Amino acid sequence: MDEAGEYVSVGAAAEASGRSPRTVLRWIRSEKVRSRPSETDRRVRLVRLSDVLAAAGGGAVGGDRALVTGELSIQPPPIRDDDRSQSVRDRALHAAYSQYRQLAAELGMEPEERTTEELRCTPLARKLRHAFEVARGRRGDHPERIARLVEGVVGALFWSPGADRPIVPREFWGTPLGRELARAKMGTFDPADLLTVQEAAARLRLSTGRIYRWLDDGELAYVRDPDAGHTFVLREDVDARLEALEQAKQEVLEQERERARVMLERYEKTMERLRSALNEATQQQASPSEIERLRSRLAGGEQHIEEMKKAFAEADAAVAPAKHGQVPHVSRVEPVMVEASPNSSER
Repeated sequence: MDEAGEYVSVGAAAEASGRSPRTVLRWIRSEKVRSRPSETDRRVRLVRLSDVLAAAGGGAVGGDRALVTGELSIQPPPIRDDDRSQSVRDRALHAAYSQYRQLAAELGMEPEERTTEELRCTPLARKLRHAFEVARGRRGDHPERIARLVEGVVGALFWSPGADRPIVPREFWGTPLGRELARAKMGTFDPADLLTVQEAAARLRLSTGRIYRWLDDGELAYVRDPDAGHTFVLREDVDARLEALEQAKQEVLEQERERARVMLERYEKTMERLRSALNEATQQQASPSEIERLRSRLAGGEQHIEEMKKAFAEADAAVAPAKHGQVPHVSRVEPVMVEASPNSSER
């Protein structure tokens, strides 16, 4: 019977086998590797490490670090940190320093050229190494500190002068550096704090395309799970956006209600003038056709008044349920207002 400790995350299994997480996921789909959902988060898949090592063509290989999962301690193959991981970090360091030099040149400054070894001694290099160690399970840390760590790295790479925040292309999280940062960032969230893109769209009653555009524009915060290949939106951001949308809807309804009230008052004044005109025509014994015309207009106007009062009542009643996220129906207000507007200059 399999021991629970033999099941590890896809990322940990990939590191232990020296293969990529995508390769491990492909083995799962082809049933070469056994898997099961995590007991703490059903969206996370755990794999049997011995299956992964067998699929990789060998068992665990000796190394100077031990991957400890539950009660099982396994020696993973050595990650060639100086070749693969260090190369990824070096490219990030040079990219950040290149941006700095460009900005300095625009300001009339001439910063010195820095070697790779010098860049490896910078605070950014230490942040990058720390993030890689967290992503690979070699180092634990407080979630808030990890979040600040990832934000610092992303800010150094993508925060342009004059921008309110760094805008990170979603494609970045598929790069080697992005996957490591995403893996570190993913561990800082409780599953209950995250929503899938489809769940966020349903909650906001919008299309998934609109949600993705907001992600690209930085309007919604999100985190990418590089192992499962899913994008998750922060629930607190979705709730804040939902509250803002409801507030905007409330303001629109209140504006409609005020417009209905003003137009109703104007129409009632017009009806008063028609009644006065009818009384005057009757007293002056105007022609029967003129009196009948005024009576017909007055009867039609009174009917419109009743329709407008009903529309106003709908607009007035819609304001309250809007506060609770309901979608009111006040579409009748505008058509009635336009149709009912009489020629107030005619008596």
